[in-house]
Amino acid sequence: MALPSLADALIVVILLIPGFITFTIIRWLGHYGNKQTEFKITISSFSLSMVIIFFYTLITGITSLDILRDKFFIPTNFLILFGITLAVGFGVGMILRRRRSNRFRLDTWEKTATEYDNAPWIIVITIAGTEYKGRLFRLDVEDKKDIVIVNPKQIIRDEKNEITSEIEFGEKMFFHERDIARIAFLT
Repeated sequence: MALPSLADALIVVILLIPGFITFTIIRWLGHYGNKQTEFKITISSFSLSMVIIFFYTLITGITSLDILRDKFFIPTNFLILFGITLAVGFGVGMILRRRRSNRFRLDTWEKTATEYDNAPWIIVITIAGTEYKGRLFRLDVEDKKDIVIVNPKQIIRDEKNEITSEIEFGEKMFFHERDIARIAFLT
């Protein structure tokens, strides 16, 4: 049994790349898989590569590595592979996008970002119980659920929950998702 040649190894790598490209298109278009681990991304990309290779072999009729080695570097075969990659990526991405919009499965952060994009005033209460007020500057809806407010002020309350004072805290203040207990959007 002989070891595979460099060309064979190169072909295998090139055949795996479309899965990663397809998965990237699906994530971008369908807003899917943003919180997946690297291992799950690799497995998903590999699975998509297998789907793409299946369609590639159906279209080109290339079914063995020996035939593939001889015919793979023909520009038409590259175009077919590229076309299948885009078709699967955009097809699955659009299906996920449509399914997601039909079910309106946006999480609370995404829904809030779309409803309050005109930068309202908000009150952020931290896990420690500290209360801050400011104008919403940024509400991150990607992997992290972070908030940035401008003109932040710490609100000090008495025992009756009445505001006794407000302390200015610079120009902008960043809150990481793990620090936030509650948010109130003011109209």
